[in-house]
Amino acid sequence: MSRWADWFLVSLAEAEQFRSASCLAEYSDEAVCELLEPLLEQVEDLPIHVAMDKAWEPIHRCLTGDTGAAHEFDLNAGEYPLKLCVMGGEQLLKDGYRSAALVAAKDVPAVAVALASISKDWFRGRFFALPDNQFHEINEEAFEWAWAWFENLPPFFAKAAEQGSAVICTISH
Repeated sequence: MSRWADWFLVSLAEAEQFRSASCLAEYSDEAVCELLEPLLEQVEDLPIHVAMDKAWEPIHRCLTGDTGAAHEFDLNAGEYPLKLCVMGGEQLLKDGYRSAALVAAKDVPAVAVALASISKDWFRGRFFALPDNQFHEINEEAFEWAWAWFENLPPFFAKAAEQGSAVICTISH
């Protein structure tokens, strides 16, 4: 079941550490989690981050057109660069209670520009086109809830692009 998502910046060196850890043969998830845990423990204190409730799921679906049933996701759905925003990017974890995706610093500016161009009307059209097999209702109240959470992402990615940072999105399940 989806719970919480966090987006935070990582330096190019940290991004490389995550990539290396995710490539370790049998211990990759363990190694990635060892790198993630200190960041997650202090995420609320980071100057640039986004913490989000379950709204990440309809946001992912609106940005990518992923129409799977509740809690089933197509990580290949959508077009570049919007598909990178929530669950896209390089998958760092293979199994477990958490997913983590790395958006490379070279891709962050494209994501920032694409997110900045999204209007409420565009998002509304995508939201109300979702099938009724979601965990949330498809109604005006649920749309306003998802949109309110979405509005945190464009400025976050703009700041990440300004700083030349990579981004990690991690979601607890």
